[in-house]
Amino acid sequence: MTLKWQDLTTKQPLAVGTRVGKLYVLDTNSFSASLQQVCHSADDTSSNTEKYVMWHKRLGHPSPVVLTHIGVLNIDTLNKDHEPSTYSQAKGYKEWKDAMSQELHSLEKNNTWEVVPMPKDKRAIGVNGCIRFSPVAKAVTVRTFLAVATGFGWPIHQVDINNAFLHGFLEEDIYMKAPEGYHVQSGQICKLKRSLYGLKQASRQWNLELTSHLISYGFVQSSYDHCLFTKQSVEEPFRRLVGRLLYLSFTRPDISFGAQQLSQFVHAPCQVHLDAALHLVRYLKGCPERGLFFPASNSFTLTGYCDADWASCVDTRRSLTCYCIFLGGALISWKTKKQTTVARSTVEAEYRSLATTACELQWVTYLLSDLLVQVPTPIPLYCDNQAAIHIVANPVFYERTKHIEIDCHLVRDKFKSGFVLPQHISGTEQLADVLTKSLSGFQFSNILSKMGLMSFPQVHLEGGDEES
Repeated sequence: MTLKWQDLTTKQPLAVGTRVGKLYVLDTNSFSASLQQVCHSADDTSSNTEKYVMWHKRLGHPSPVVLTHIGVLNIDTLNKDHEPSTYSQAKGYKEWKDAMSQELHSLEKNNTWEVVPMPKDKRAIGVNGCIRFSPVAKAVTVRTFLAVATGFGWPIHQVDINNAFLHGFLEEDIYMKAPEGYHVQSGQICKLKRSLYGLKQASRQWNLELTSHLISYGFVQSSYDHCLFTKQSVEEPFRRLVGRLLYLSFTRPDISFGAQQLSQFVHAPCQVHLDAALHLVRYLKGCPERGLFFPASNSFTLTGYCDADWASCVDTRRSLTCYCIFLGGALISWKTKKQTTVARSTVEAEYRSLATTACELQWVTYLLSDLLVQVPTPIPLYCDNQAAIHIVANPVFYERTKHIEIDCHLVRDKFKSGFVLPQHISGTEQLADVLTKSLSGFQFSNILSKMGLMSFPQVHLEGGDEES
């Protein structure tokens, strides 16, 4: 009868012991070739010179009289290719001892804990007594990211952060028993200053720390997988181009709407946005001599036009407020701006545009008063929405408009004081319509001519000092 020993990890036989009486005897020939050099050996002083390397534990050891020497060599059935599961196993290998020393050095360097006496009202946790959890990206997210990166030809890089959990900070006091291999005096324990791996808080604190840093660098956390962060590359040429278009819109109201639409995508431009910007550049190249006309004979009367495009933004459903203000026959102020709140109806969007235009008219009158120009009142304020105009004179709030009370009172006060006079105008005569949407070629040219935007002959200016 024989007894076989095998490695529990690899399932490979390590040795075969032959039964001799009540013992299973192993000699050096019983072991596999890879383990023959690490065998115990015992010399028998009796006439029997056979070497026994193992004996039955339950039956006890041979008498000391029989033994002259026992070779003290460690037999470890673990293969070096497999990780040890205990500290006692790991300290038997030099590379694992070096790794443990390096890890303890990193913990001390990062000021992970301080050795303090054990408080009476606290309980120290063990190094293995905590819930272990680390948030990871969903497998679907990883595969989707790889598919998208492959489709666009993006380079993929992978990084590893050393001692990642040690970068997180704890929000409460936690005391821990000293780990094996780290010697402290009796009665002392480790008070953690940073989140240590193994703590149930560690993964969360590290996640919060990493998230805050990524967001500070401009990354956006996904709402569908919190482990996914994206940062759109800023295309500087596109941003510079849009900035120049916005600058040109100071004297070119015909490109104000297009420049405002493009300015929404300067942080994450796509090819379609670049194509739209180049289309606007080609339009400017076709009419570079166009500009505002300021007539010499001016009556100094103010006139305002306001319009709104309800829920035009497909992402936020916020409306556009647009207005243009004339001093006599000269266009002096215009704007295309997204409203700060979501309008629940067209009436609300138009009424907010009325309020914004009234405020701009008030500011322009203050500016003209500094220039000693008295503006006749009431100032005509044209709007193409009759319901919005009716709200100005109607003291009753309806269900759909009572939540815009502040804007409602503002326009009413301006109306009651005789400062503005809201009037209805047809959509075809609404000059601010060119600032809210794209129009057909005929409508576009018709409104521009009424706004005083004209083509002037090219004038070549040359610099230099005049000869005396």
